[in-house]
Amino acid sequence: MRLLAEILLAAFFISYFIDKRTVLNGKLLCGSMLCFMIYLLQSMQNSPHLIISAMGFFLLWAIMTVLPLLFFSVGAAMIFNGFLLIKFEGKRLCNLLSFAVGLGMFTIFLFIFYLPIYASNHALYLPMPIYYGIVGLVGYFTFLFVSFLVSSMLFNLNKPKLDQDFIIILGCGLLYDKPSPLLMQRIDAGYNFYKKQQHYNDSTPIFIVSGGQGADEKLAEAVVMKMELLARGIPDEKILVEDHSRTTYENLIYSKEMMDAVKPKYRCVIATHNYHLFRAGIYARKAGLKRAEGIGAPTVSYYLPMAFLREFIAYLNMNKAINLYIILFVLFVSVFFTIRSVL
Repeated sequence: MRLLAEILLAAFFISYFIDKRTVLNGKLLCGSMLCFMIYLLQSMQNSPHLIISAMGFFLLWAIMTVLPLLFFSVGAAMIFNGFLLIKFEGKRLCNLLSFAVGLGMFTIFLFIFYLPIYASNHALYLPMPIYYGIVGLVGYFTFLFVSFLVSSMLFNLNKPKLDQDFIIILGCGLLYDKPSPLLMQRIDAGYNFYKKQQHYNDSTPIFIVSGGQGADEKLAEAVVMKMELLARGIPDEKILVEDHSRTTYENLIYSKEMMDAVKPKYRCVIATHNYHLFRAGIYARKAGLKRAEGIGAPTVSYYLPMAFLREFIAYLNMNKAINLYIILFVLFVSVFFTIRSVL
């Protein structure tokens, strides 16, 4: 187990050096830490020293006790976060996501940790292969979410060099014909980087403001962003307008076409919110932007849980085929062994 932990850790450093914009980094790091924890517990329990062995068993008991409580606490925190979102952001459907996830975690908590005890004393019975299959799927998606979160945090730690040729600001909605507060934060992030690079090495990158016109918007987001940058003193020739995109992927595809037409080899940064930065980086890699880095605008704390959940759901949708195959495979194996145990 120790060797596996070391292999996974070495693979993480190699993967992270090659490309910081992949969930594989989080999977390798989390897998390495999990293997190391198992190795440590096994070593302590098998130790010839009575005290160390006892500490190993106590640590295992503590982990098995804390995990259910942690799962329960996170569920309660998500429900509380849901109430905060409704209070500060209104009763929109997307703001109910944290509340729904919290209730879902409570349901899973009761199913995993309470159902076996209840079923042993009552007529309620769930075949163990089905139970283990559902537990396995919960474990898989929990590991995937933690890996996604770790990968996102690692990507946010990366600081772009002050030698960029382009700054891509991603749109995120208007308030009538003005930038929404969220969009203004992204503009601030890009503008501050522009001024910082200008002060550092007396070079100024070109802005690409990227965002089309929504059905309920009077102007394209890119046009409004350009007006804001012009009002801040950015020269007109330093702003390129991409006003046809509807999604993050289109933002980056169309922006790449514009950058390719201006300069064959270039460096660029993407200005968006910190919670959205990692997925934007994934799309940048898919779009062929090999050297794209990111600038993450800060997000208010109560909005972060829901924002990361939405990002994770979007990531699952990006890989829906493989996740669907995994679910179907686990269910098939569970049903197969259930039927086999009955026959």
